[in-house]
Amino acid sequence: VKSDFFRLFIGSEKKLAYPWGSVYTDKDNLMFGESSMKFKEFCRKNNVSVELEVNEPLDHIGILFSVLSVLFERAGIDYNLDSIVELMKNHLLPW
Repeated sequence: VKSDFFRLFIGSEKKLAYPWGSVYTDKDNLMFGESSMKFKEFCRKNNVSVELEVNEPLDHIGILFSVLSVLFERAGIDYNLDSIVELMKNHLLPW
């Protein structure tokens, strides 16, 4: 339902569920915190370019899944799952 989605993720008040990993995984629960910077470095290291239209942390759940998709596509070519395991272990599963 649209109203539930709005209330959870967008609402004009405090969000009930934040879509950025850094809110949950950063030691101080900060957006743009250390965990967000680590994900940015992970993307750079794995040659995954992410361009955002707004100033928000890179570790948005939708972006994490998009990067995972790119890595799966690449794994289908070179059969190397190391980057997928790293993404899951360090950036998705800690949620």
